[in-house]
Order: sequence, then structure tokens, then C-alpha cells
Amino acid sequence: MSTFPRSPDAVRERWTAAGAWDGALLDAWVDAADPARLAVVDGDVRLTYAELADRVVRCTAGLRRLGIGPGDVVAQQLPNWWEALVVHLAAIRLGAVSNPLMPILREAEMRFALRSGGARVLVVPGAFRGYDHAALAERLRPDCPALEHVVVARPTDPGNRGFRDLLATAEGGHAEPGRTSGDPVCLLYTSGTESDPKGAVHSHDTLGHEDRSMVTHLQLTPEDVVLSASPVAHVTGVLYGFHLASLLGTAVVFCDVWSPERGWELIVGEGCTVTVAATPFLHGLTHAPARPASSTLRVFGCGGADVPPELVREAARDLDCTVVRVYGSTEIPTVTAGHADDPADLRADTDGRVVGLGELRVVDDDEREVPPGTVGHLRARAPEMFLGYHGLDRQVVDAEGWFATGDLGRVDDAGYLSVTGRSKDLILRGGENISAKEVEDHLYRHPDVADVAVVAVPDPVLTERGCAVVVPRPGATVTLDSLTAFLDGLGIAKQKYPESLVVVDCLPRTPTGKVQKNVLRQQARLRTDVRALLATFARAGVQTYDRVGLAAAREQVRGAVRLQKPVAEVAGTHDVDPGVPVRVYPGTTGTVLVYLHGGGFVLGDLDVVDRPCRALAAASGATVVSVDYRLAPESPFPGPVLDCLAAVRWARGLGERLVLLGDSAGGALVAAVSTALRDAGEPLPDRQLLVYPTLAPPTDTPSMRAQADGPLMTRRELDWFWGLYAPDGDPAAAPLLAADLAGLPPTTVVVAELDPLRDEGRAYAARLEEAGVPVELVEYPGAVHGFWWLDKALTQADELTADLARRVQR
Repeated sequence: MSTFPRSPDAVRERWTAAGAWDGALLDAWVDAADPARLAVVDGDVRLTYAELADRVVRCTAGLRRLGIGPGDVVAQQLPNWWEALVVHLAAIRLGAVSNPLMPILREAEMRFALRSGGARVLVVPGAFRGYDHAALAERLRPDCPALEHVVVARPTDPGNRGFRDLLATAEGGHAEPGRTSGDPVCLLYTSGTESDPKGAVHSHDTLGHEDRSMVTHLQLTPEDVVLSASPVAHVTGVLYGFHLASLLGTAVVFCDVWSPERGWELIVGEGCTVTVAATPFLHGLTHAPARPASSTLRVFGCGGADVPPELVREAARDLDCTVVRVYGSTEIPTVTAGHADDPADLRADTDGRVVGLGELRVVDDDEREVPPGTVGHLRARAPEMFLGYHGLDRQVVDAEGWFATGDLGRVDDAGYLSVTGRSKDLILRGGENISAKEVEDHLYRHPDVADVAVVAVPDPVLTERGCAVVVPRPGATVTLDSLTAFLDGLGIAKQKYPESLVVVDCLPRTPTGKVQKNVLRQQARLRTDVRALLATFARAGVQTYDRVGLAAAREQVRGAVRLQKPVAEVAGTHDVDPGVPVRVYPGTTGTVLVYLHGGGFVLGDLDVVDRPCRALAAASGATVVSVDYRLAPESPFPGPVLDCLAAVRWARGLGERLVLLGDSAGGALVAAVSTALRDAGEPLPDRQLLVYPTLAPPTDTPSMRAQADGPLMTRRELDWFWGLYAPDGDPAAAPLLAADLAGLPPTTVVVAELDPLRDEGRAYAARLEEAGVPVELVEYPGAVHGFWWLDKALTQADELTADLARRVQR
């Protein structure tokens, strides 16, 4: 029998007095439901509450025959099947502790869980998704001294009657007397920053309050039908797959192998109305090719991974249901959640407000509360908070009962939380928390690995994926395939495999020897082609523009032509000087695109940007006019603006529509020209396109701090450019600082994720939106400043050309 943590008397008294803990036992909800109502749908199996209760009683009897009693651990590695629910409820009726384990776990993880939890019984599927779990269980038995019994559900061997024998008779299936609502009932393993998972322990009280609280918060009724797609080894699966339906007296519909198509089949076929699951499930339903025109789904609670605001908006619109973000953890299942009555933008952009009787604090590094709107460490306490970690002696809450979530966030004046990051060293992959240190510890054992760090890289669907940054041993070659094959040989779950690899000579470390993972995350986010280009530059000894001086910098930027693809001729291309030298690339439509090149107001000419202009003319059909404006420092602000303004006025006569495009410093010039036209009362461009624009002298934004040293653009270079362009610091040179942005043309702002100017572009887009200007913000993941000019080396350049061409044609 294992020893489990329990709630201190003061905590029990507090939540009992508040009415949060009512003494109810979770398994009693099944007994209280209408026996004739449908309880479970699992493929072809449909159980009423009477039939479910009978199987639970029989399983209770079967486990009791195996010698299981109060305090024992009953582990199961079952998917979302009715057998999983029955085993869970039977264990609870015995006063034992249910320990659901993910079906994706393999030898290493299962060995740890079974040994640390001390499970006496393990229930497994015969095989699931092509993997022989029964064979795995038998291999584990010699290493798990407490494990006395392995029971196989849905065996591949017809002669194996394990689970059927467990349910053979109801005799002896009575509930264990003397149980209380404070008893531990569920052990759930959750990964943290340590290499080994931690087992969070919950009671009837904690899980029961969570479900009752969410029934109220999500406005659920006995007429709802619950879709259980989140694995039942997650706290979400336990709450919404094992218990929520019985609290309501309604049906739960299990989905064991997820696909968006299967999800929709169950929603439509069974009339499902509510589900709670991680981001990939919501993304899949929203973007399913064969999504039905209408459905019964009315509530989707999304959590367990970062939830993109735009996905919430898309889903709410396209699925015609209430979508709310939910923030919590295995330890405290729901801290905050959006509400159906919240404004749509708050449901999309925030993680909602504290639910029920929960409490949330935001503190600084010294545990002092911070003002509203300030990012800090999140501390929470609530009636649904876990009892503690199994086998961990140290205190996990402070003296006042606050739990450190390991997350960072801010709370606004109205109480809405926005989670901004994690202080834990985790990879959040599709709702799975993967310990980076655990994977590192395994990879360190690889014979060709001298040093390694594992970091998270963003992923649009799964939130994050793991990237291994490896220092090979001398003379060795390390490949991603060799690393994953090694982990496979150790029996590690495939979800934990790194999905990209960066090979380096050494890991960056602090003076005390700590790996600088912030540096590695940036390296890992860089696309492979960017890393190759940077390596080429390093071998060639390329230096930053501010270091080589003006003349050398101008010559160096001309070298960009060597990194540009040759393009087909644009017939009739010619240079003309209507007061300002321009190059005209005739088009086939009535649109004129005036292009103002980048180069920090200091570098660049018509030849440097000739190939990008030809590519854009060919892709868009527009007449492209490239402007050779005077450069600083010979012609500082406002000289370049006046040249560009004159060229735009001349070019207007070449067509019916006018679009302005500028990249980097050219983006600032486009914004300045549009503002000048507005102020003069002249016709505005039909659209303006700003590509990674520099719109003001550098300030201390997060992207400027993170990418201060590049790649491909540094803060030092930006200071140098602006010092030459606006030496007296005239604020009129900086479009971002303009007092009034109203009345400007529809705008697209393109930013690169790993550009020090990224946040500047975001800020300008936000100001335009506030001013009522139609604006689109487009971000290129893993991209760096200046990538559009380098299409021979960087594949995203072609993507941007095609995207710009589409926007020009609008």
C-alpha cells in the first residue's frame, strides 16, 4: 500500500465552510443517475447507467478478488474505451487509487510510473494502434516488484480472458465502507523541469469541485452530450471523460483514435454538444475539409496548450459555437476560463477570469504582487487544487496555500488573465508537457553526442516541437535519424523525439556553466536555409555595416545580387528621370506599384533591387516603378521622402490604381509619403505594403532585445542608419511616432519573427487599427530581416513575392 498526501485540516475546513467540498463521492454520481438513460458510447458499445453501474460493481468484485483494497494503486494504460471508465470507477469504489497512464508511453516511462507509483495491478489493451501493450506489460513485470497482476482488455489472443474474468461476477462488488471525500482517488503523472515526471494526487473533493464548478461556468445541463477525445490519462480526460457526464446524468461519447473526420462523425452522429480538449483538436475540427454545415456542438473549452486568438475567432465563426480558452494544469485543472457572456475579443485574446472560488496572484521574483497589466509569476489556489505529489516530501505550496504554476502572465484591471510564457523548461507539444531535461538525459547517452540541449521551437498546430542542439564527439557525425533511432532503442515515446536538429561546435553557457537556452531557442527557430546562409557569411568574414564604414557598406550590399535568382526579362524595362531617377517595369494591368527600396536610408540602388522588382512585376502583372531616391548622409531627412513623394506623384499617371511598397527603410518612406499625400489633400494610394519596416530609432522592445545582435540586422546597425538619416533626431522622420494615423490607405505590414524590428511593425499595425485604418499583419515564422532580397539562398523570399503579388492585385 502506498502513502499519499492529504489535505491539511485548515484547507479542509476552509473549503468545506465555503461550500466547495460537500462530502460527495465521485462514484456515487453514477448510482444517482437515471438507470435507463444512455451513459456511454464507445464505438458499437452503448451502455445505460444501469449497465455501466453493473460493470463497475463486477469490476470492483474482480479487483477485490485480486487482493486490491484501500490505498492500493490500480494502473491502466487504456485508450478512451468504456473499460477505462469502469476500471477507474471500480478502483475508486474500493478506496484504491486510479492511475491512468498514456497509451503512448513505452518501456522507460512505464517502468518509472509503475515503480514510483507502486501499482499492484496494470490493465492494458492487447494491442492499440499497432503496438503490443500486453507484451510490453510482461516485459516490465520483472522490474516492477509491486506489480502482481496484468489484466488485458480486448486481447488479441482469443484465449486470454483476463478482463472478462475480472467482470465475471458481481459478488463482492460492494463499495468499500468508511471512505471519505478527502481520500486520494487519482494519481496523474505530469512532466516538470526535472527529468522524472511527478505524480499529482487528487481526491473526490478536488475533482468533484472542478466538475461542479465547470458545469456552472460552461452553463451545462443534463441535455448536453459530452465528447471525450482528450486522452483519459490527462486530467482533462479524467474530468470530462470519466466524471462530468455522470454528474449531469447524461452520456459521454468516447473517441479512442482522433482525427477531425472521426470527431465530426461522432459529433453529428451522437449529437455531442460539449467538449474540452487541447488546441490540435480545435484546429482539426475548424479546418477539417469535410466540416458539416451545421452541428449540435455548442461549447468547446480549449486549453492544455497555447491557444492562438485567431483560431478561437475562426472556430467561433465557422463552428457556430462558444469557444473559450481554459488555463490550468494537472495540479489545478482550471484556474481561469473564458465565459460565454464575455465579449468575443476577450474570449479570443485572453485566458479568461478566475473560475468559481479560485484565486490568482501575479508576483515578481521576490514574491511581491505586481500591478495590473504587469507580467509576473502566476500563483494560484483553489478548491480543485491537488493534494500534493506522490512520494515527494518537500512542500509544494507556500504557507498560505499558494501553488507556483511555473507560468508567466499578466492580469488586467478587469481580472482577465493573459498567459505569456512558462518559466518551466518544457516543450508543450499538442497538449503534452515534455520535459526537455528528460530528453537531454537520454540523448547524453548517445555514443556520438558530446553535449546536448533540447529546446522548444514554435509550431502553428502543436504549439511547440522539440529541437536538439548537439555538440558531436570529435570525428563523429550526428543526424536526426541517428538520434531518434537511439531513443527508439531506449523505449522512449515517439512524441518526445526531437523533430529538428542543430549541430554546433559548443553550447553557449553562462560564467557559472548554465546553458543559455534563450540563445539556443533563437538558433533553433532559424530555418535551415537561414543557418546555412549565416554560416556562409561567417566563413566569408562578412561584417556588419556599421563596422565596415559607409563606402564598404555600399559595396557590400551590392553583393546581395549574388544571392538573387536570375529572372525572365520584363519587356520594355527602362530607366527614366522625371526629376528623380526611376526604373520602370511595364505591366499588363492598370495597377502601378511604386517600390521604395530598403537599405537603412543609406544603402542600395536600382541594380541591387532589379531582380526582386522583375520577379514582382512578372508575378503581379503590375507596372513596377523602382525609385532611386537620394541617400543619407549626403541627403538626410527629409531629402529621401521628398524624392519618393515626387516619384509617386509622377507614377500616378501610369495607371488606374496605385500601390506603394517598401521594405525596411523603404517601409518608413512609404508611410511618410502616404502621410504627406493625406496632409496635402491629394488622392491616396489604393494600398500600402510595408515589409519589415524600420519606423523609428531603436527602442527597448522584446524583439529588439532578443535580436539585438542579429541575425542579418543588429541594433548597432539600426542606430548607425538612423544617426545618418535623422542626425538631429527629428521625430517627423519616424512614422511610428506620428500623432495622427487616421485616414491612411489600407495597409499590410509584414514582419519577420527573428527580426529586431518585428515589434516595431506590430506596434505600427496596432496603431493603424486603433486609428480606424484597415490593416493586415503578416508574420513569417523563422524569418530574418532582409530575406526578400536573398531568394537564391532563402526559400521564404519566393513565398513573400507571391504573397505581395496577390495583395497588389486586390
